[in-house]
Amino acid sequence: YTQGEGKSVLSTLSVPKENSIVGRGVEVRAMQRAREEGGTTQPLLEVRRQIVTGENLSRAILSSKEGTFGAVVVQDESGKLPVTANLTTARSLAWYLDTLAQESEHVDPNAPKVQRGEDGALMVSDPDGKLYGFLMHVPTAYTSSMTSEGQSPTPGGLRLDDYHNGFPQGGRGMQFERTLDKDGNFVVRITFPKEQGKPAVFTPLGNERQALMRMYEAMHTSGQVLSGNTDYSDWTRERLEARRDFLIDELERQTKLMSGDQDQITQLEDWQNPAFLTGRA
Repeated sequence: YTQGEGKSVLSTLSVPKENSIVGRGVEVRAMQRAREEGGTTQPLLEVRRQIVTGENLSRAILSSKEGTFGAVVVQDESGKLPVTANLTTARSLAWYLDTLAQESEHVDPNAPKVQRGEDGALMVSDPDGKLYGFLMHVPTAYTSSMTSEGQSPTPGGLRLDDYHNGFPQGGRGMQFERTLDKDGNFVVRITFPKEQGKPAVFTPLGNERQALMRMYEAMHTSGQVLSGNTDYSDWTRERLEARRDFLIDELERQTKLMSGDQDQITQLEDWQNPAFLTGRA
């Protein structure tokens, strides 16, 4: 992508625009953090390019009036250029979002809100699912059901693997999922695992039967298995009420997540891939 049809697009995206986050030592601190974690040995200019590319791509994704299902349009002097979701563009987004979480005094009022949890995970505000819609269409993204080892920590989690530790925090990849924060707002939760993954695109599936059975069960059940073995007879009233409240909250959470998924399906029905429209797919 960096040497082919994406070369001109990446060149356009790598130019800082107004209110850019870079220019106040941000890229220096980002590079130092990565090296301390045993990550990238890229030169400073490359780290800067990654952050700026991710920043401009993020702006294009979040400001898009159309769906962002693996492609979005940016504008340059020659006209409109499609940017596709792939390892290169996902890596740049990761560098920008990780930098946003660290730098509290960024100047762009339209930048996504990013918070870093105690476990190091990024919680990225994504009310319309545009960032998630872009990332989930990276061709090499995979879930735990696509491998024999089940690496993804959550059923809806997706993972991208890098051929070196080129992601932030010394990561050899990125795991992400669409979820809700403590206030019930849509966010993308992102982590950067340091261990080498084994994606299905490079290794035999090894669990074809189990994967197909899980797919069949998901299509014909609610996905929630209720246990009939729990004995509630010795529970106190307070414990039962707490359990009830938890289940109600979880039901509301899952209902909202399902509604968000349905919204994306509705948008996808009329979506036209800009990469195909411009003949650059």
